[in-house]
Amino acid sequence: MSLDAKFEERWSGALNVTLTGRLDSQTVTQLAASFREKVSVTTEYLIFDFTELTYINSVAIKLILLCRKMMDSRGGKIVATCGKSQIRKAIEIVHLLPDENIFDTLKEANEHIDKIREDQSAAVARCLDQADEFGQFLP
Repeated sequence: MSLDAKFEERWSGALNVTLTGRLDSQTVTQLAASFREKVSVTTEYLIFDFTELTYINSVAIKLILLCRKMMDSRGGKIVATCGKSQIRKAIEIVHLLPDENIFDTLKEANEHIDKIREDQSAAVARCLDQADEFGQFLP
C-alpha cells in the first residue's frame, strides 16, 4: 500500500497534514520531499491527522521527530490526531509528542491550535497595552 499525503493551510502559519496508508521506509522519502516543498519558515503549527494511517515504522517516527525538533527550535507546535489506533500507541510509547498534543479528532486538534493562537494574540495585546501605559510616563 502507498501513502497519500494531503497538505492544507488552515490559516497563515498553520498546516494540516493528512496521511492515509502506510508510512514506512518506502514512503517516508515521499513525505520528506513533500515537507521540504510545503512547510515554510513561516509555518508555526503542524497538525498531523494520522486517523487513516494504517502503519508507521521507526524511520517514519524519526522523520516526525525531526519535524518536532524543527518546530520546537522556532517556537512552533505539532499536534496529532490518532483516534484510538495502534498508531496512537506507537506515538505514546516512544513519546513522540506530549500527551496533551495528541487528540482523537482533527476538530479537537484544530480547536487546540486555535486556542493557543488566541491566547498568544491576547498576550501580545496585553503587552502592547502595557507599553502604551508605560509610554505615558515618558517625556
